Amino acid sequence: MPRAARRALPGVTLGALERRGLIGRSRDPDDGRRVVFSFTRSGRLLLEEHRNTRADVVAAVLGEQFTEGEVASLVAAAPLLKRLAGGISP
Repeated sequence: MPRAARRALPGVTLGALERRGLIGRSRDPDDGRRVVFSFTRSGRLLLEEHRNTRADVVAAVLGEQFTEGEVASLVAAAPLLKRLAGGISP
């Protein structure tokens, strides 16, 4: 499961997600002892909705609380922040 999904659903177990029809499980074709989880169509839609809502909130805050110059500074710093986040383990 992607890190973003784990953070978005704190305290929710895989079993609960499966019961809600948001994920499905199958056996790993290469190793029958392993279980592979994947999002169902409903799960993907819910995750996308969550991402869109979060993006809308960020856009609103940037538009209301930051000057154009500050937004430009954040945009310029984005590649550095992405590199930093990539180096931090969950």
